[in-house]
Formats: sequence, C-alpha cells, structure tokens
Amino acid sequence: MVKRLQRQPKGIIRVTSDDPAYDPFLVNLADESTDFAVLGRVVWIGHKLGA
Repeated sequence: MVKRLQRQPKGIIRVTSDDPAYDPFLVNLADESTDFAVLGRVVWIGHKLGA
C-alpha cells in the first residue's frame, strides 16, 4: 500500500492514495496520541504510471 504525503502548515500531513477507493485524510503530527509512521520509500516502479 503506497500513499503520497504532502506537508501542510502547523504539522499537518495530507495522505492521499492513487486508488480512488480510498479518501485522503489528514494526520496531525503535533497530536501525541497519533500513531503514525513512515515505513519506507518507493524508489523504483517496474511499469509506466497512470497506464
């Protein structure tokens, strides 16, 4: 499962998916109860994107 992360003001991260079945959501990094971690990074893909 790959998501795109976009930094927003005030420690907010917008998380989006290329799959339209999943709605975007926001993560507040200032909220200590937030259980959020980046587990890796996509560095290569073996096919053309958007095809």
